[in-house]
Amino acid sequence: MDAIPCYQTVQPEPDAGLYTRLRSETPDLIVFTSPKAIRNFLKTAAEAAGESYARRCVREAAVAAIGPVTAGALEAEGKSPEIIPSESTVPALLTAIARFFQNR
Repeated sequence: MDAIPCYQTVQPEPDAGLYTRLRSETPDLIVFTSPKAIRNFLKTAAEAAGESYARRCVREAAVAAIGPVTAGALEAEGKSPEIIPSESTVPALLTAIARFFQNR
């Protein structure tokens, strides 16, 4: 059996302006669509501003996970996501995010 990759997840370069803003205020929402995205965010944020900052950002923000696998990866990092859609799809995730903020 041959494996054919459908997509590749890459770690972005840190955006100094973004991390400067994040250090001054916690985002309203962080959205994760894969366990690798969680690891990449924590690594990139830690490199840009320190590990305590990266973990505080995730701890204090509302966090959305696209499904149970991503939610489990967040929980392994010490954060239970506030938003998990009923289906692991982008449309269901967006609906769940909208409902979360409407009910706040």
